[in-house]
Amino acid sequence: MPRLSRRGQARLDNDVNVPLRFFIPGKYYDTKHNPEGVINMATAENSLMTPELLQHIHSHFHLDPVHLKYRVSLLSGFYPNTEQALRMYINETFHPRELITPEQIVTGPGLGAIFAQFIWHTCEEGEGVVITTPYYDSFARESEYHAQVKLVAAHIPRDVDPLSLAAIKYTSAAIEASNASGTRIRVVILCNPHNPLARVYPKETILAYATLAEKFDLHLLVDEVYGNEVFPSTVVPNPIPFESVLSMDVNSLTDCDPSRIHVLAGPAKDFGVSGLKVGVFVSQQNDDMVKLIRASLGPIPISSASDSIMTAVLNDSKFRTWFLEENRRRLTKAFERVASWCDFHKISYEPASAGVFVLLDLGPFLERLSDVGASDDVKVDNGVRIMLDNGVFLRPTIVAHDQIPTRFRMTFTLPPDTMLLGLRRLEKAFGLRQGWSFHPWRSNL
Repeated sequence: MPRLSRRGQARLDNDVNVPLRFFIPGKYYDTKHNPEGVINMATAENSLMTPELLQHIHSHFHLDPVHLKYRVSLLSGFYPNTEQALRMYINETFHPRELITPEQIVTGPGLGAIFAQFIWHTCEEGEGVVITTPYYDSFARESEYHAQVKLVAAHIPRDVDPLSLAAIKYTSAAIEASNASGTRIRVVILCNPHNPLARVYPKETILAYATLAEKFDLHLLVDEVYGNEVFPSTVVPNPIPFESVLSMDVNSLTDCDPSRIHVLAGPAKDFGVSGLKVGVFVSQQNDDMVKLIRASLGPIPISSASDSIMTAVLNDSKFRTWFLEENRRRLTKAFERVASWCDFHKISYEPASAGVFVLLDLGPFLERLSDVGASDDVKVDNGVRIMLDNGVFLRPTIVAHDQIPTRFRMTFTLPPDTMLLGLRRLEKAFGLRQGWSFHPWRSNL
């Protein structure tokens, strides 16, 4: 066989043949075509508003000849496009202190691709980016694959809230230890609202991270993709409101140079359109970084079909406003259903108030599946295996160095009938008692 590069061979050896806990074997569940397939309750996708969005798309989708040409023709012409629509959308929903200009924002084919390019441009091979535990585990893939950069976990003790000011000293210690060991930290990553803890960072913590970035000469990258999905519930009636770092007077409130601060955002989670691959990068005080990201995304632009769809959605002010409000209302109901299910089965969970998922601790059930003294890895793998055997899958957060290694991230925004079936399959997998119900279970709630 022809040879691979060293990078290619290393990826083949270490990343491609992933263990069971990372993926679902076989074809996924489909109500009509594959009813015996595995229900994926692990991926952060929102189906609560899919029928209404599809109706809007089908009645507004339109392609002009310019959409069939290279993207530069669309951006350089007179047609509405996502470059304009997303800038307006972020300005209206994130309330930046200064309106974002065309020179400060870049659109790209999903946040993963944008993140990977950002890391490539800010870190040398072998350097590091730091993030507190637990974290969104795909950050590791997107740091390590393209840029050959190490994701350094700042381990937060179990009795410390990772979103609090108390976590700062552990992040600082992780940076110092990594620098001393030879892996120079160049970026600190925040995910606000947090993935997977499903909560908003307090403003004072975000400002403290800006100060930390200045202290260690770092970039501060804030992923705000769930910013428009903060919701109240009977469990968390008054969640911390989301404040974009773009809305904060960082220059006056901290010693941080604002050119260090960058934001990832976009409509993928707000509208449940991850498959359209539309995201944005914003940096209001760092022209060089914006130019670099824009140039690096040139070979991998947004599809013009996706551009047309999202431009029509975002430019329809009445529909957009209704959609976001109704989505938050449905998120409330969907989370309360799962909270009710957890309470019924006495399952410990992290009270969620942002995003589309909730963390569950399945430790007591995993204990029953494993031998006495089994490691956390064995317990988790046993849990994943029995879930798959019963046609359902949750993502274990042990892959993201969770302080509680027996927790799993459950997406609660599947179509209602599929969500209910997934919960029933989990009951069967772990031998949970029957009898839970939550009414009404209808798609419009």
